[in-house]
Amino acid sequence: MGVHIPSRCVLAIIGYPGYDEKIFNAKPAVVTVTKRDIGLVERYVRSREAQAAEARPALDYIDEDACKEAEALKQRLSDISPGRESAAVYQYAILEILNYLFNPDLIAGEPEVRTIDGTERRDIIFTNDSDESFWEYIRTTHDGILLMFETQNTETLDISAINQTATYVGDRIGRLGIIVTRQSRPEAIRRKIFSV
Repeated sequence: MGVHIPSRCVLAIIGYPGYDEKIFNAKPAVVTVTKRDIGLVERYVRSREAQAAEARPALDYIDEDACKEAEALKQRLSDISPGRESAAVYQYAILEILNYLFNPDLIAGEPEVRTIDGTERRDIIFTNDSDESFWEYIRTTHDGILLMFETQNTETLDISAINQTATYVGDRIGRLGIIVTRQSRPEAIRRKIFSV
């Protein structure tokens, strides 16, 4: 993880003659100065390389409470036995985990959402309310205003689960469905997913 150093600090660190906080506090000014004096950039790079051994990542962004919640969710998930008997418990645990991971980008997560005619149900549906680049890409490229998550509380993922999920995606719900399962998928299943 890199450490962002504001432009004015770069100039102060390398001892640029004539550095003035009021003048050099904008990126365009730094670009202009470095174009005029390429040696300035070289001195900065040398000074950063010399300090590399002392570099340590900042840990002040770690939220201890969030870490505890994540560990509790992981433990809860590992306590659920695979199989049909625990499918509903698994589904609600996955709903909580998805809320933990993706809120506020994905909102209004609902389990057991039925189609308008009531003939089919989706395990979990979220509304994609994100302005972040990845989720915005999903919304615009795959019509992913709604995101469907199918939960598979099984030891292995088979082709019937892929086919079932494939029938759910389309114009009404978007063209992206996500299957949440316990194990990584075998090569044959991965090829089937790509073909769908």
